[in-house]
Amino acid sequence: MSWAVRPDNLSGEASRALVSLHGRGMIENSPPDHCFALDSAGLQSPHILLLSAWRGGQLGAIGALRDPGDGTGEIKSVHAQPDALRQGAGGAILAAIIATA
Repeated sequence: MSWAVRPDNLSGEASRALVSLHGRGMIENSPPDHCFALDSAGLQSPHILLLSAWRGGQLGAIGALRDPGDGTGEIKSVHAQPDALRQGAGGAILAAIIATA
């Protein structure tokens, strides 16, 4: 079964929890002052397209594309649930971000 990618507004607990997990990991694994992960408020900016990948009602990954307004796009993040690693969820998010950009 493939992953269904759709826009996300962080209204669901699963999406908020994965964003939180991603943020903690970035802080723990980045040099001081070099963590640029957006928090939930930053991901709700009108310049951010947030996407999530779902399969059978289960969240597999989340990712964000920022529109700086100059005709380019910036991939802000792609993060897969630990139990969805190597199952294509992150790849589905990345493919949707590239197609959108």
